[in-house]
Formats: sequence, structure tokens, C-alpha cells
Amino acid sequence: MEQPPPKVFISYSHDSPAHADRVLALANRLRNDGVEAILDQFEEFGPPEGWDRWMTRHLRDANFVVMVCTERYYARVMGQEARGTGRGVKWEGSLIFQYLSAADTTNRRFVPILFDDGSSLHIPDPLRPFNYYRLKGDEDYWLLYRCLTNQPAVTAGPLGNILPLPPKERRQDFFSEPPHNIPWPGPVEFVGRTDAFADLDRQLQKIDSPVPITAVAGMGGVGKTELGIRYARSRLAIYPGGVCWAKVRGADLASQILRFAQIQFDLVPPDSLQDAADRVAYCWTHWPGQEYVLIVLDDVTDVDVIQPFLPTGGRFRKLITTRLTLAGINSVTLGVLSPSDSIDLLASLACRTRIETQQADAVQLCDWLGQLPLGIELVGRYLATKPDVSLATMLERLERKGLEHPSTDLPNGLATAERGLAAAFELTWEELSQPARELACLLSLRWSPKTGPVVKLWFCGFDLEGKDQTNECKSEAKKAQCSLQSEGRNG
Repeated sequence: MEQPPPKVFISYSHDSPAHADRVLALANRLRNDGVEAILDQFEEFGPPEGWDRWMTRHLRDANFVVMVCTERYYARVMGQEARGTGRGVKWEGSLIFQYLSAADTTNRRFVPILFDDGSSLHIPDPLRPFNYYRLKGDEDYWLLYRCLTNQPAVTAGPLGNILPLPPKERRQDFFSEPPHNIPWPGPVEFVGRTDAFADLDRQLQKIDSPVPITAVAGMGGVGKTELGIRYARSRLAIYPGGVCWAKVRGADLASQILRFAQIQFDLVPPDSLQDAADRVAYCWTHWPGQEYVLIVLDDVTDVDVIQPFLPTGGRFRKLITTRLTLAGINSVTLGVLSPSDSIDLLASLACRTRIETQQADAVQLCDWLGQLPLGIELVGRYLATKPDVSLATMLERLERKGLEHPSTDLPNGLATAERGLAAAFELTWEELSQPARELACLLSLRWSPKTGPVVKLWFCGFDLEGKDQTNECKSEAKKAQCSLQSEGRNG
């Protein structure tokens, strides 16, 4: 027996004639595709029973209620607009909240949607734990259509019988995950990179013909390293042979790979191998097992420099992050965030309610930072420690710092990002105490016989200018300092 068409009530606010036209176009397309969309615009002369009873009846009888979320819609549903305005949406919102409460907060009927310029911050608070749909194009429309017509794209296969399996021999160590040295991720939420993540996953999972190198490329601060970290950590299980992460810019690549192999597998090349590339190659050829391995080289400045240290063979997947535009290498290119994703990132770091109540200032702040993830993260973490600083005040401080920065002489596109990032760094640096600044400077030095004494003495609590030290300690530290200063003057 043929199923009756689903009834879908569309709840929205009359923000503008253009917005009303978009809602009408959506309703008509749903009706054309067999969904009984119910819209107030179809009642041109008003319903006979009056608008309140009309809304109540359709909200009660509809299979689904599509909520077109905008800033004004959010304010009316949440009761934040003045009395006497937007009564229809306020009435619908009150009924929706009652239905959610009666359903013990479970929900399948109420479906929030956003048009392409909408923000998830405009979804009413009780609906935020549930799925929503952003209608950017035709593909997004069909996802919504599947929901409203109960036609999932993926269905579970038939359930078979449990197969008996022999026990597998396990490693008798504390950690059960594959060996790795992946850095910890940065922001709590990782926004705006869903497509880039999926593209990167496809590139690296070409089993039959793996690409020689996959690159995540983009300007500084767009989140290349963060994407690599998120990918490596979330896909750790498919690289049982391990994930070896190495920093390239200003670092000794060979030493990092050799140290990983020694710590994780007790692999030590023979003394007869003196060349660094040969010692690394020994580790690759003696890498335990036959499972897939992921090699991540972060911040590559010259591909020719890393080539001698790369492994061969299909089991080794190679991922690099770089600011370069590389010919002949499969690349996932990152740009800055969209305005809505920038707001989401800022809200995840600072108080979300705080960002919502200062929405216009938040938009200006992210725009001034060039929608650059690193700049937004720095500012968001700064704001989290300064709950009394308004976003407008934060923007003023950044603008004062930015005007002093030499990037004001750069072309506009580059100047915005570089100026914003530099100003954010400077403001957060000013919050550090003098000992914390000294520690940061010391930790930024590459460890060597010359830097070692200074760092060790600092950690032991020695004041290099103090009076209570032995002459021997002072002498050792002063020699190291002088050597470092001499190197700095000589480039």
C-alpha cells in the first residue's frame, strides 16, 4: 500500500522579502518532490480558524517541523525580542518547546536548517544536540529530503551469526594502541575542515596505488599541522605499524626518525653506517611487521631536503605539511575559514553565550583576524582568561597593536592575516610574567652543549646575575651566554 506523503510544517521568521522568497522556493520544491509542505504564504487571505489555531493544528499534525534558523528567528524563539513583535514565531517556539518537553527531550520531528549564509549559533538552544542541515547546494537539499521521507542513504545489512575466532596473541605492554609520537591537538573543536579531512583520507587510503607523497598545503596559520594531527590521531587504528611524526623546519630530521625507531622498536643501525640517510634507510628496511605505517613530516620548506630520508614501499604512507605550492604532488590545499566557521571556532574557545550576545563584534573581530585559525585560537584563548574584556575592547587592542606592525606595508590580503596574527601574539605575550617569558625563550633554543648549561641552571633556580652562586656555576653559565650572543651577532 502506498504511503501517504509526509506533512512538513515550515517555521521561519519574516526577516526580509528575499528571505521569505527563499523559504517559499524550498516549500514549493518539497511539494513538487512529493512532500506536503505547509507554509503560511500559501494562506494568502488568512486561515478561517485564525493564525493561532492554524499554527497549533499544523504543529500538532505534521510529521516534521522544519525550522529555518536565522539570527532573528533565534531571538524570537528564545524570547529575546520585545513584546508585540514576531508573535507567530514566538507562539510556534513555545509549542515546539512544549512538545520537546513532553517527549522527554528526545526528538525526530523538529529539524533545524540553515541557508548557506546561516550560523549554527542561530539554532535554538534545545535543538542544538540534534542533527541540522545547511542548504548550500543541491546535494544538501537531498540530504534533507532523505530525512523528511525516511529514506536513509545507508542501511544496515542483514545480521548474521557470530563467527568463532581463535584468540589473538597480544602485546604484553601497558599501551594497546600502535606506537606513535603524534602531538596533542590544539582547539577543543576542529571546525571548517570536514571536506579537507575527507580528501586527505582518500589520498592516503589508496591501497592499490598509493601516492608517493601527500601534502597539506597553505599559508602559515591556516591549520595545516592541526589537520595532520587530527587525521593521524583519528586514523591511528589503520596504521598498526605506527605513526612517526617529525618536525622539519629548523630541526634534524634524521635524528628524530632514528630516535623514534630506537625508543619504539629498539632499532639501532650498525656503527658501520655513518651517513645519516643510510642509517635512516636501515630503520625503514628493518621496521617490524608488515602493517601500514604513516610518516608525517611537518613544515617542509624544501622537498629535496627530505627525499633522502623517505621510505619506499607501499606500506609506508607519507604526509607532509608545507607552505609551498608543489607541482607533481597530490595536495590538499587549506585556505582561511569561512565567516561562520570562524565564529564557531571562537565560540568553542571563549564562552559561547558571550560570543552569541556580542555577535556583531565577533564577526568584526574574526574579519580583522583575516579568518585565520591560528589568530582566532590565540584571541579565543586570551578571551577565555579575560571574562570581563568585551569583544569590542579586544578588537581595539588588536587594532592598536596591528598599526605598529610592518605588515601594514604588505598587499591587503597578506597584511590582514599577518597583522592580525602578530597583534594576537603580542597581546598574549604581554600577559606572561618575566620568568615565563625567559622560560619560553630558553625552551625555543635547540639543545646543544652551548645552550644546555643555561637551560639547566634556569630550571635549578639559579639567577645568572645573583650573588649566592658558586663562581664555577656563574662561569659556566656566562660562557654559554657569551657563546650564544656571539652566534646571534654572526647570524
